[in-house]
Amino acid sequence: MTVHIDTLTAELAMDEWTAAEIRIRTTAALAKADVLDALSKRLHESDRFDAALGIWREFIDGRRSADRIDPILQPELDDVVTVFLRVMRWLSEIEIVSAAREAFGDVALAHANDAGSLSWSPTDSMLCLRFRGLLLDSLVVLSDDRGSDRMLTAHPALASGAAA
Repeated sequence: MTVHIDTLTAELAMDEWTAAEIRIRTTAALAKADVLDALSKRLHESDRFDAALGIWREFIDGRRSADRIDPILQPELDDVVTVFLRVMRWLSEIEIVSAAREAFGDVALAHANDAGSLSWSPTDSMLCLRFRGLLLDSLVVLSDDRGSDRMLTAHPALASGAAA
């Protein structure tokens, strides 16, 4: 017996599969970010950097090919911004701006949620991040035009381990 599946049914099933994959990747990335935050005071700076970059790469890997053609959908954008804000605090400015360019490409965007806010202007490689959940909210403006290698952990609230 041959089962015939119409195109619309197959597309809807793939959409559900993609949504489930996104939820699973987001859950895993945020769980890893929680562990990284908890261990951050006991890890060397380079180990925090490697762990954060690994979390981001694993999270974003495999999700970008379709998004290079189509803009990021709103539900996925919320997940991407949340994970971005959670792990980028441990990376250097150059890596953060590079990750923004990789994730958001040439699409200008501004998005806010419970994790904070992100504003990306690709024409001047300007990235504004506001982290929530610290003793005080903190705003960081980054650009790949500066060429510095400043770590976000230099922010006093982040350096004191108040990040969460």
